[in-house]
Formats: sequence, C-alpha cells, structure tokens
Amino acid sequence: SSAFLGCPALIQQSLSPSGGHSINLAQNGAATQSSDVHPILGTASKAIDRNNQTNYHIGSCTHTKLEDNPWWKLDLLKSYRITQVIITNREDCCKERLQGAEIRVGDSPNVRDNPICATIMDVSSGARIPLCCKGMEGRYVGVFIPAPSSIVTLCEVEVYGQKIEPGPRVCCYLSHHWSLAIPVILLQNTFQFGIRSADLN
Repeated sequence: SSAFLGCPALIQQSLSPSGGHSINLAQNGAATQSSDVHPILGTASKAIDRNNQTNYHIGSCTHTKLEDNPWWKLDLLKSYRITQVIITNREDCCKERLQGAEIRVGDSPNVRDNPICATIMDVSSGARIPLCCKGMEGRYVGVFIPAPSSIVTLCEVEVYGQKIEPGPRVCCYLSHHWSLAIPVILLQNTFQFGIRSADLN
C-alpha cells in the first residue's frame, strides 16, 4: 500500500490500501474546458476518449483558444480519493504548452479554487506524464495554466483512485474527573438505538 500511495510511474491498475483496485475514473467522467478553438477538433472530451494518439490533427487531443489562465476540467460526478493523474502530451507540435500547468483536485467546480496536486515540469514530446496526488479527495480534477496568452492541449488524461469508503464515526467522551477528553469509536447497530459509547466504570 505504501508503494501505491507513493505512485510508482505509469500505474495501470494498482492495489489500493484496502485491497481493492485503482481504476481509470476519467472514462466515466464529464469533461469541459475554458474554450474550444474548433467546434469538433480539440473539444474537452478528446482527453478522455481512450485514444492515446498524440497528433492533434488526427482529432484525439484537446485545444483551448489562446487566452489568459486557460483550464480543462473533469467532473467525476462524485468525490474520489485520487492517487495519480497521467497526462499524455502532444507530439506533433507545441509540447512546451503544458510547462508549469497545475493539476488541481477538489470539490469546487471552479478549477483554480482547488488545491494543487502537482505541477507539470516534464514536457517531453508525446510523453505520458505521471503525477502523484497521494490520496487527495475531490470530485473535480483540473488542468490549469496560471499564465497569460496560453493554451491547454491534452491528448489523454487518466485519473486513478478509489471510492471514498465511509469509516467509523469518531467522537469523544469525558473521564469521570471531567479533565480529559478521550477519543473513542462509536459502534453502530450495537443496540436498538444504533450507538454505544465506552463506559469508564
């Protein structure tokens, strides 16, 4: 599990800490972007079409207009624990456009409001770039370029993670001296009313 959280390069399917599998969540999400340079070529959904071609003119890569602070966003439809994002860069042209792009993960539909998972530094032509998010939680995964006169072009985006499983509810009780708060786990379905707390006596 520690290796999983450390994000070895290019995970395809990895064991989660709970023993489940990490899946490519992007395939079931909905993609949007700040603008479309063309009504057919370069639309946001091209990044999650399972097509790893790295030539924009084949029709498999996204492309925003030249603008300030452009972004691409994936709505996963509910929050997940994100472990890794893999970006496939364009090969036929303009590989440097992703230099300094921020991968952001969180629950805000506004990309720039979410915390940064990683910043793209490797912009090799046609490269698959693994970026580790180490279990950040969120519904939205965004690619944001915080710069004027920029373009976001992505040939594929893969997002790996797991469902957020509900854990035990944690609360606290006071000792009989009323001087120390001690954490306990409240067990559900123990009694008729569903909760039992620890008894110091």
